[in-house]
Amino acid sequence: EARQMSGSLTPGGAAPRAKLSANAITDLSAYMEDFCSNAKNVPAEITRGFMLIAQLDAKVSELKNKVDEDSMAYSSAKNRNSTDMAELKRQIDEDQKQCLHYSEEKVSSAQCCLDMIQQRLNQLDDDIAGIDEFMLMQPIQGENEEGEE
Repeated sequence: EARQMSGSLTPGGAAPRAKLSANAITDLSAYMEDFCSNAKNVPAEITRGFMLIAQLDAKVSELKNKVDEDSMAYSSAKNRNSTDMAELKRQIDEDQKQCLHYSEEKVSSAQCCLDMIQQRLNQLDDDIAGIDEFMLMQPIQGENEEGEE
């Protein structure tokens, strides 16, 4: 389900909504329903991001242990010029590059989570400003009643 707000559709929070203005608010309860529906997705999206970070962290830890073991074997080898030791050195270098790649993915995933949270906070700030503007334009209850007496 999608509701029209300020000229843009907001299907389940999939696309960023346009800035909410007082003129765009025609049904505050409908807006609040949309907001609550979209806000429910945020924890799941953050959880997925953190789960990915944890999986990558486990891979880094596993590779780091392998690099440590292989480095010990390489440093204790008597003939480092052998074909086996050259292959072990190449594998150590490859594993270190893979660790770096996983670490960069972790940082990227964390940055995506942070960006998503910041985008939601900015949208919330804009929405609150629009609601405040809308509420200020509403007549105060009792104002009409006093004028009629």
